[in-house]
Amino acid sequence: MLWLIYALLSACASGINSILHRVLMLKEDTLSFVCLMQFVAAIFFIPMLILEFALPRALFPWLIVIIASALWALASFVYYEAHSLVPVSIKAPLDESKLVFILFLSVLILSESLFLEKVIGIFVMFTGLLILAYKKKGFLKNVKDKGTLLILGSAFLLALVSIVDKYALRFFTPGTYGFLVYFIPGLILVPFLINKKQEAKKLVRESWKLALIAVLFSVVAYYFRLKAFDLAEVSLVFPITRLSVLIAVFGGIIFLKEREYVWRKLIASVIVIIGAILLAGTFNF
Repeated sequence: MLWLIYALLSACASGINSILHRVLMLKEDTLSFVCLMQFVAAIFFIPMLILEFALPRALFPWLIVIIASALWALASFVYYEAHSLVPVSIKAPLDESKLVFILFLSVLILSESLFLEKVIGIFVMFTGLLILAYKKKGFLKNVKDKGTLLILGSAFLLALVSIVDKYALRFFTPGTYGFLVYFIPGLILVPFLINKKQEAKKLVRESWKLALIAVLFSVVAYYFRLKAFDLAEVSLVFPITRLSVLIAVFGGIIFLKEREYVWRKLIASVIVIIGAILLAGTFNF
């Protein structure tokens, strides 16, 4: 059950990470932060890289890393842009649509198991998402919001990245792979930073402490997720890591004063968590 400990550690770090990123994105430039984060995260990964250093000689594993890096760069930008438009206590549960994408992609690409708990979990989870997304003007109108579309887009991309991550661990250690998947996207995003020099300087000057802490929690969450992926199916591990929604929702309500529709947020979050547990297949019928 070591994978479960890793997954829970990842969930705790990810929940705190969501709150910190929400605070940063309210006052800092998204692209500047994403670019700088990749390199700082890669630096944080160096100790794990040294301890677990191993590189494959074949060409195919490196192709996987390049694909994962490109997807990660795109997903990171969309993900953090969503932070600037949507309250964390709304975004975190709605972001759980990743679980649906993870379920189908893991079965389709990785040939992982599909059983009753996972199927039921989809419907339970979507019930929570629909409750959360509903507005008096209508759910369909809410779905058309730019922030909502960004969340769903980033959810699909991050789900796809997780599938690639799981596959890549056949060839790389978590420490080595984690370093590469932060460093290479940083190189990809550098050209986009050319016109963002002032925003990047402002970020470093005014928010460097908060940014460092946010990156640290991001690295911890990702490393332990990779460690869990290395030991168990991605469709089992990933839903458990998404228990981070509890920390994100309660943190948004308590610390960021996001207190609109509090009871609806809490009830929807609990439903989403139940769906996540069912998707993980931890209960047997």
